[in-house]
Amino acid sequence: MNDRNYVFIDEEDLHQVNWDHVYQTPQNNSRTKDGKIILSYRGQQPRCMFTIAGSAEGLEEYTEEEIHEFL
Repeated sequence: MNDRNYVFIDEEDLHQVNWDHVYQTPQNNSRTKDGKIILSYRGQQPRCMFTIAGSAEGLEEYTEEEIHEFL
């Protein structure tokens, strides 16, 4: 079972990602059908996700099973 968490971000938010805390790189990432970038990590959301979301709640998280409907 995959214990990663997944979030979607817009391309214009790429510069805010701390790449040391996600499994993807700026050059190697997947996209949803509507062009959002999929990032994954283990454990709690990296702090940069809260910055991107602009809120204390962070970005909406998905499991691996849930993201397949967006691909």
